[in-house]
Amino acid sequence: MSNSYRIEKIYDLLLVRKKVSVNELAEMFHVTPTTIRRDLIAMEEKGLAGRMRGFAVAISDTAREAGVNLFVEEKRRIAEAAKKYVKNGMSLVLDAGTTVETFAETLVEDGAIDDLDIVTNSLAIGLKTGRHFRVAMPGGIVLSNSACLVGMDVESFFSNIHVDVAFLGTTGIEGSDGLTVSYPLHLTVKKQMVACARKRIALLDSSKFSFTGIFTFCNFSDLDVMITVKTDSNEKDLEEIASRGVELVLV
Repeated sequence: MSNSYRIEKIYDLLLVRKKVSVNELAEMFHVTPTTIRRDLIAMEEKGLAGRMRGFAVAISDTAREAGVNLFVEEKRRIAEAAKKYVKNGMSLVLDAGTTVETFAETLVEDGAIDDLDIVTNSLAIGLKTGRHFRVAMPGGIVLSNSACLVGMDVESFFSNIHVDVAFLGTTGIEGSDGLTVSYPLHLTVKKQMVACARKRIALLDSSKFSFTGIFTFCNFSDLDVMITVKTDSNEKDLEEIASRGVELVLV
């Protein structure tokens, strides 16, 4: 049994129970407590779970707020660059995530853009854009740690729409062939977002080159544009992504 499988199942369990002992998890997966502790360290590093002495715990509702406050300057630059791909009269999918949320804020602040149809599963984005644009949101299950909606109703909703552009976030892309996500409940929703858009634009701060999720929801071959920040450590990654035909916008 791979650690990716265990991490997925531990995460799903914590969504329901919030707190599970290391010993119980070890018995459940037929591994040693030491193995579970290693899994929990990996989950903690990626923001998927917290640790207390002898227990795995669900990450708090403040985790999303912490994400909002990281790489603020980068996210603002990325958002300003992304705005150039938006014109009045367009329809957009805005993925849940703090970088896309920052982009939504710049759309609201731009007085020249006032005629948009926005579709999102993010509660934060829906609230921020609802007074300024036409906004549609699905029903579904609320994930408090990411303030977004998931579930079968959300998947069905996105499978029946068509938009001009989808602006996508990601857990990370390190060593992967595309945009990834770690939460199983997000996977199908994000795939539907990719499928419903004529153009797909990824918004990534530089930290995303140091992480990768368990699941790929959008291959680079299906991505049109990536807006991100070039650093000394991600130069080779950017060259590889550009070789896949992705338009890179570096801010």
